[in-house]
Amino acid sequence: MSYISTIITLNPGDVIATGTPGGVGHAQNPKRYLQEASSWSPPSRDWAS
Repeated sequence: MSYISTIITLNPGDVIATGTPGGVGHAQNPKRYLQEASSWSPPSRDWAS
């Protein structure tokens, strides 16, 4: 966040999308891929209290 904020102004509610390179799931053992109806939830924000 500190780096990107030197390039653009961040406002409350802005989303910074990050991810992993393609093929990371293929390198897992067993291989892991997103399936139809796969979902993800962000971790709890309890740490921010």
